[in-house]
Amino acid sequence: MQPENTRRAKGRQIGFTLLELLVVMAIMVLVMGTAAAAWLGIARGAALRGAVSNLHRVLSLARQHAMTYGTMTYVFFRQDDENGQNARYWVCAASGRHYGTNGVLVLNAGYARWTPDTLKGGTLYNLTDESWGRVRNNDEKRVVLDEEGLRNGRRNCWNAGDFFGWAIHERQYLPPTLMFYNTDNPSANNAPGRIVFFPDGTTEGAGSSDYVIRIKEKLGSSHAEITVRALTGLVEVAD
Repeated sequence: MQPENTRRAKGRQIGFTLLELLVVMAIMVLVMGTAAAAWLGIARGAALRGAVSNLHRVLSLARQHAMTYGTMTYVFFRQDDENGQNARYWVCAASGRHYGTNGVLVLNAGYARWTPDTLKGGTLYNLTDESWGRVRNNDEKRVVLDEEGLRNGRRNCWNAGDFFGWAIHERQYLPPTLMFYNTDNPSANNAPGRIVFFPDGTTEGAGSSDYVIRIKEKLGSSHAEITVRALTGLVEVAD
């Protein structure tokens, strides 16, 4: 005959109590939350590192282009507002000067360069004034712009002596979680204006302070800096 306590144990369901289940579930939620936070942090860090690496590469290529082809090469920066909407940058190379009349829509390059209508529909950048327009048509020496293609409809942004050129690198955007910023005035639209590389590799700011481009997370505290040395044009990422 089996003992009484053995017979009672066989008739009882073996399992977890409700309290035990709640404790296990709480531990699982805690672990999942910690893992999710860590993953998001890694993802944000990867976005910042990738953006810095790409901008460093583009700036270095712009400098190399200026030295290789012996032409001034410009890097422009923009974002739509102080919240970093559509933070972007692109590279243009100087192709000539405007030798026409101030404020007109016909630009005379001063020398034969293009076959007729090869530039039609493209975007021509005024590198001196940081404006741009769409090409209506062209012959071998002149470029005619559409008035509606001018930035803000400005007719007076093309003046004699202005450098003009074309984009040589696809426009790049920062990830939507990042923005350009300035530590001295964080509430303003702080996209850098432009950086100009000369054929010897130096920059427009040679002899003055270095260019510092700052990128930060919109919702976090992580940030990074890229410095373009004024005297040499070398591009460096801050440690």
